[in-house]
Amino acid sequence: NMKTARSNAYTAKAIFDNARIERNKILYDLSTGILTLARLVKAFIKGKYGINSPEFKLVSAIKFVRIVKRT
Repeated sequence: NMKTARSNAYTAKAIFDNARIERNKILYDLSTGILTLARLVKAFIKGKYGINSPEFKLVSAIKFVRIVKRT
């Protein structure tokens, strides 16, 4: 039973680690990540409508931050 439990724990950890890697790619990839796209959209709206526009105020209130891994 202990061998099976340990094997299941290793498998679950591997699945979890792979999911975390995939999540980080989706969020933080420099060319296609959500963080990059959000910054580009904010810059576009700021350029098109201006810094004092209601459109820019709506999107600038949404915060996207990169989580730094602590060691």
